[in-house]
Amino acid sequence: CWLLPLSVLIPSILGLYGKIELEDYTKSNTITPDEYGRSPKTLMYNLFPFAPCSVMIICNIIVFAKYKLDSYSGNLSEKRKVENIFIWMLFLVFLFFMLTLFPSWAVDHFDICYKYPTIHAIAYMLNWTG
Repeated sequence: CWLLPLSVLIPSILGLYGKIELEDYTKSNTITPDEYGRSPKTLMYNLFPFAPCSVMIICNIIVFAKYKLDSYSGNLSEKRKVENIFIWMLFLVFLFFMLTLFPSWAVDHFDICYKYPTIHAIAYMLNWTG
């Protein structure tokens, strides 16, 4: 799980593609663009949030398919009721995951210069609850 993010950071650590340094307005170490304006941070912001989403979707499809195959025997009306509850549970888990992930992703995209730090704090708190 950690190999892909770390492999993306290696060029920045070596100073080949972006650089890791102290950012003045956040007072934290982060990846900043190099002298050519290149940074892997854009790739991480665009690609990495969708990796857990795709894993959740695939796992939910597999679980749902297995549950569907197992539900063909027995009392059909009772199975339908349990099946509907299960489908709603899968949907709600995915929905709440997206609701906690999306605000920080959107804030990081649209407020790059940290003009609204309160919004960043709220978005990060939502992200940490997920």
